[in-house]
Amino acid sequence: MNRIVGVKSIGFILCMALFLMACSGGSGTSDKEEAQGSSATANTEEKAAVELTLAHGWTGETAMAKAFEPAVERYAQEHDYITLNVETAPGNGIRDKIVTEMAANDPPDVFLHWGVRETERYIENGKLADLTDLIADDPDLKDLYSANAYGSATYRGRIYALPIQENMMVFLVNKKMFEEYGVDIPETFDELKEAVKVFKEKGLIPFAANGGTPRAMLLSLVDQLYGDDLRERLIGNQPFDDRLAQAADDVKELVDLGAFPEGMETLSTLQALELFNAGMSPMYFQHSWTLGSVAEDLFDNVEVIPFPKLSEAEDAYMTSAAGYFVYMSQQAYENESKREAAWDLVKYLAGPEVGKDLEVISGNPSPIVWDRDTDMHPMLAKALKLRDSGTVKTSPDHNELLSAEASKIYNDLVTKLYLNEITPEEYAKLFEEAILENPNPAFE
Repeated sequence: MNRIVGVKSIGFILCMALFLMACSGGSGTSDKEEAQGSSATANTEEKAAVELTLAHGWTGETAMAKAFEPAVERYAQEHDYITLNVETAPGNGIRDKIVTEMAANDPPDVFLHWGVRETERYIENGKLADLTDLIADDPDLKDLYSANAYGSATYRGRIYALPIQENMMVFLVNKKMFEEYGVDIPETFDELKEAVKVFKEKGLIPFAANGGTPRAMLLSLVDQLYGDDLRERLIGNQPFDDRLAQAADDVKELVDLGAFPEGMETLSTLQALELFNAGMSPMYFQHSWTLGSVAEDLFDNVEVIPFPKLSEAEDAYMTSAAGYFVYMSQQAYENESKREAAWDLVKYLAGPEVGKDLEVISGNPSPIVWDRDTDMHPMLAKALKLRDSGTVKTSPDHNELLSAEASKIYNDLVTKLYLNEITPEEYAKLFEEAILENPNPAFE
């Protein structure tokens, strides 16, 4: 009999183990149960019984939970030689959970997390398995993922995780509200400012936003201004110039125009989305993982458009790159009784079956390369149509190229910028200093 266990504590695991052992020695089973038991025994003989721990944050209200949690349960049912202990911590809580368990030298065997910007310290301390050779030797993974899908999981030339999610920044507009108020959908930044002014005058909140929205806008503006030269600046190989302050000034201008809700820094991403779902805001610009939480009655009225260009001569940009991954702990890798099962679980979670469910059910983009069909979640289909149209250039999230220390400073600086605590010029100066003083060791 397969078991999937929600883990609360080490003591809980032991108690459950004793309970299950006692149950397995019971009597009075039916013929059907005996047949199932015989089948399970045969499978166990083929695969030695093993216990694995999986930790993830795709639970609770997040749209990914609708696809991911049933997929995990399905895997457990289909692999009756594995006892799968599942630990969850919603959203960013998974970061704190992994920190605690790594510090206690009790990491989960397999877990979901962001790229090596967040896991570099675990790599340096020998806590994560180097998957480079496993990937190279596995024919199932050949040409499975999009170009550079391993980029944010690569540390000094070695790969430490498989990609499970593409991070895209999507700009949603409620075209019905634009028509109702006689506003043109903006294609340039000047047109965006005019739209903000009109909606503000009408008593609306122009952008459904939280603290991450100005940062997402800054990404797009800096991409437009620097283009292909940006990467070398973000890793400290080339200096920035006045264009960095210009981009910060443009974002600050939107803040001054009243584009965002007051107190947006206190809102979660999904709380901000509710302003859009409720018709209080005609625009929304945030991570694509929220597409699955857009209200169904808005699907026909919502368009996904490029973030407005600074001028007609500029290219439109869209943030899009693999940004969330599945890791295996070094302890699981070194444990011969666990390694094969853990690697199989990693590949399943980052594989086509789960990827398809995440896209169709949760509207969450997968880095897997395939021919997408009509079953696609309607909001994700619109986002992918834009991304793959050839009308926008794509670039990774700037944070993925920064060290953990520089990334934290960067995020804090953007908050201080829109709270009027620093000027655009101060932002640009302090951001460049953060990069130079905290270089990303992944590129050393």
